[in-house]
Amino acid sequence: MDALSAASGRNTISFPDIEISEDLVRRFDASGPRYTSYPTADCFHSEFTERTYISHLARRAKNCANAPLSVYVHLPFCESLCDFCACNKIITHDHSRSVKYLKYLDIATER
Repeated sequence: MDALSAASGRNTISFPDIEISEDLVRRFDASGPRYTSYPTADCFHSEFTERTYISHLARRAKNCANAPLSVYVHLPFCESLCDFCACNKIITHDHSRSVKYLKYLDIATER
């Protein structure tokens, strides 16, 4: 709890430049996935091939004409352990490990 919260007896943090309405809080007050992958993780199995993946992407493209698609790349190298992340991670201060990881990622995405 920060000093402002402690002084006011509330469990909140004040951001004077940001206004968050109750409607906005209620709109997003629901559980959701930590991340979204497509196809979703439960679709992957040992028989999941490149052809299967391309088929999933083709169906998505057909059903969601011009819908935005994002790519999430997890860099599993953290300087310290956090309490909220359930991702695979390696605790290190050696930032060169991320560089090597990104080089291999670049090679893999060129295929």
